[in-house]
Order: sequence, then C-alpha cells, then structure tokens
Amino acid sequence: MISFYKITNMEKKQNKKYVTLFVPHSLEHLTKNIKTELGFKDKTKKYLKNLYLLDIISNLLSKKNKKDKNRKNKNDNVKREGFRLSSEILRKKYGTYYNFYIDYLINNEILLLIEKERKGIRSRKYKINPEIDPFFYRQFRVYDEFFIKKKEKINKTITELSKNISIIEDDIKKIIEENLYSIEINGNEARKYIEILLEKGILEHEQYISAFLSIEAIENNNQRCSFDKFGRVHTNYTNLKKEIRRNFITIDGLEICELDIKNCQPTMLITLLQENLDKIHGEGKNVFKIDKNEFKRYVEHCKNGLYKVFVENSTLRTNLRSGEDINNLIGGTKDIVFRVLFGKNKRRNSHDKVFRLFFPTIYKFICFYKKDNHKIMAHELQRRESNLLFGKIIREIITKYPGIKFYTIHDSIAFQKYHKKEVEKIFNKHVEKIFTDAINETNKVEYA
Repeated sequence: MISFYKITNMEKKQNKKYVTLFVPHSLEHLTKNIKTELGFKDKTKKYLKNLYLLDIISNLLSKKNKKDKNRKNKNDNVKREGFRLSSEILRKKYGTYYNFYIDYLINNEILLLIEKERKGIRSRKYKINPEIDPFFYRQFRVYDEFFIKKKEKINKTITELSKNISIIEDDIKKIIEENLYSIEINGNEARKYIEILLEKGILEHEQYISAFLSIEAIENNNQRCSFDKFGRVHTNYTNLKKEIRRNFITIDGLEICELDIKNCQPTMLITLLQENLDKIHGEGKNVFKIDKNEFKRYVEHCKNGLYKVFVENSTLRTNLRSGEDINNLIGGTKDIVFRVLFGKNKRRNSHDKVFRLFFPTIYKFICFYKKDNHKIMAHELQRRESNLLFGKIIREIITKYPGIKFYTIHDSIAFQKYHKKEVEKIFNKHVEKIFTDAINETNKVEYA
C-alpha cells in the first residue's frame, strides 16, 4: 500500500507550504542526494537536480500509460497508450537543459520513447516503463521554498501565455482567475475518499495520483489555470471526480452545486447543422442536403435523450451483423456519438453503422465536414460550447449578479448553492433556446 509521511504538530503550527511527490520504491535513491552526475565522452560533466527528476516522475505517474477503455481491439489500445510532452512547457519548468532530464529517464529505462517527433506536426510520445509497479511508490513532502515558488511562478506564466490564444473575453478570464482563490477544499476528507476509491478499484493509480495532487494544490491555494485556443478552461478541478467537487469543495465557505449541458457535443452539433440546412454539400454523384425531417428528429432526440433511440429500436437490431449485441456494441449513446463525431469515420465501423441507420444525411454531413481533418469537428464544437457557456450564460450571470462566484469544468458550471435559482434560470434559458430555434427553423421550412 501507499506510505504516508505524517504531518507533525510543529508543521501544523508553522503551516508550512509543501509539495507532495510520488516516487516508485525503485527510484528512492534519488531522494538521498541533491544532484545526479552525468558523464560524457569528452569527459565533461553535468549535474541534474534530483528534485526536478522526482517532479517529472511524479507528474508522469499521474498520466501513466492511459488507454481508451472503450476500445474493443487490443491493438487500438497499444496505439492510444502513452502521452506527449511539450518541450515549451518542459523548458519553462526545468530550464534550458530539460532534455538532459528526459534523456536520463530514458537511459535508465524509466521512460520509454514510443513515437518520434515529427517537426511541426507532433511532439514525441512516451510511456512509463510498465515494469515500474504502480503499487509500490511512496509520497515525499518537499518543503524547499525556492522549488515551491518556482512551481507557482510557472503556473502563473502558463496562465498568462494561454490567455493570448483563448477566445474567451478578457474580463471573463479575469473573473475566472479571481474566483479560484475563493475556493476551499476539505483536504483530509477528500484524500480519505479517494483512498477508498483506490482500494475498491474505482480509481486507477494514475487517477489517484492526479486527484491527490489536485486536492493538495487546492488546499495550498496553488491554483492552476490555463486557457486553450478552443475556448476551454483547465484548472485543478477539471480532472476531479464530480463526487469530490460536490462533497468536499466550498466557495467562500458555502456549499456548491453544478449544472451541466446535457448531451453537450451532440447539442452543439445542432447549431452547426442548422447553419448548413439549406446548403448543398459534396460533388458530382455525392451531392446531398441535410434532410430537414431527419434534422428535426435529431433535435427532438437530443433534447429527450438519445440512448433509447439506439438501444430500443428494432430496425437497428435487424441491420446488425449476426452475433452483434447492441448493448455491448455501442456502450451507451455517449460512446457511439463521440466516436462518430470525433473519430475517423469508416462505413464498416459498428458505431458509424448504427448512427448512419438513424441519421443518414447528418452522417454524410459529418463525414463531409471532416474529410480533410477528422479533428476539425471536435474543435468547432468546443468553440460553440465555449460561446454558449462563457459568451452567453456566464456573460448574463456576471451582468445581472456580479456577486456570484463560480468555476467551470468544460461544459458545466459550479457555483454557490445559495444562488441556484438565479443561475439555473439563466442556464436553462440559453440551452433551451438552441432547441427552440432549431425547431422553429424546421417549421419555417414546412410552412414556406
């Protein structure tokens, strides 16, 4: 099991800041010295800071060889596992010679390079050596003031840099940042909770480490906040389980609640489809238009829930290959729709077949839209999600009720429960408008 260093009464009184690092037992020797010496063929020497090595290892353990559990093909898991490291971020964190730290980890078979860099296209892909047993690691608390201040400074630098690429308006970005410092967490109880989830197998070890580090960062008020170019905000709360956020987090000491956009990405697709209803797509024999009755049916199903449409339909069952079980095949609506929207579309793929049977012209439009780049739809729908959440919902909240504090987790907003009535009214109004506008558009066509 995991070993803890207990906080002494003296540490509690002094309220010292610290950072926890997770270190496999096989690498504990790095904790006993300040530096590691590297020798080169030309007899020159270079010294690596062990604290930086340990910090890299701890961060990577929280990403350890993630796989797509929904993949049925084992070979697909091999392609999907691992993670990419940004040289820009590594340089800011560990200095000009960051590559020596990565090389050290590779040479000592801690880190394995599984995909080389393609300049201007993609960065290198790595994975943690699977022989490093995740069950055997220890937690080390670091009280080094310089190290802690450096991490805080880096977080602020990353926040500032990310602001330049974000499509969220500046005044909203400022409020998002300020609100984070009003958030508190019951760290002891939250850690007990994730320990239980780990023991029950609900959390994997990398998920446990990620949650632990996020809880600790919130507890120490070391708020991480970055903005991406597609309109999302990434904070310490992004990867925390909903139960942790709801049960152990408060804003200004008050209980919180969350509202999220149901079927968010399929719902954002409605707005894209609506803009393309009257357009002719494709070329030659492949010319097509989105069927308006099909679009109307899709809107209604998005509003009322798509799952029953796929699972309870007899037409679908008769069109599946012999031996295919619909419940095992699609794994729920989220799985089928997400694969069609964001994956590479192939007509023989089971999830593509399922979606195409119900929404043939919408499926054609999705394939046409992604013909040059299968990621383009994901990016466009995220931008639309951001425009709805930040450009409309949050814009109205801060205009009408500037005292309400909140934070966001992709397509959801968390706020003080005390303000639920006001926030829910604004939230539901803007989400409902998507469906109302779409239905009104199809009705216009019918009566034209």
